[in-house]
Amino acid sequence: MELESGDSEMRRLDFPLVVLFLLSGQRLAAEESVILVDPYMGIARPEDIKYIADIRGPTRTVTIMIRRSGANMQKNQRAQLKGPLNIERVSSLLQAIFGSDDSYWALKRTLNISITGDEYRARVDTVDVCGSLCGGGISYFYTFDNTRWRYLYSCDRWVS
Repeated sequence: MELESGDSEMRRLDFPLVVLFLLSGQRLAAEESVILVDPYMGIARPEDIKYIADIRGPTRTVTIMIRRSGANMQKNQRAQLKGPLNIERVSSLLQAIFGSDDSYWALKRTLNISITGDEYRARVDTVDVCGSLCGGGISYFYTFDNTRWRYLYSCDRWVS
């Protein structure tokens, strides 16, 4: 079977487009897989540990009012801060974490919170002590994207 010159050019163009389409699909599938896999399995990433450890600045205790999303409720939450975070950023960070968290609003005890961060990143450590041999904690990592805090991951969960 003989191809006309127009057909052979068309086939030459089709092949690279099909290959490009298939490869782009593989790339997207690979990117999605990486997002779902945590190679550190609940442990803080080394680059984040170093970044947070290098943060300098004042250490202080603040009280922030957190409003429950979708309800007329609020709690005053104390937090230990380290670094050059301003109160508005801390308030928006705690609101992002706990504003719609039903387990936070169900707590009858005060949650112990410490935050180390700057204008770009923050680590939030939470501890709930419910008795001498009872408690739990978790660490959250966030990054600030010009207008809001964006959740990165949580790690270092513990229960006693």
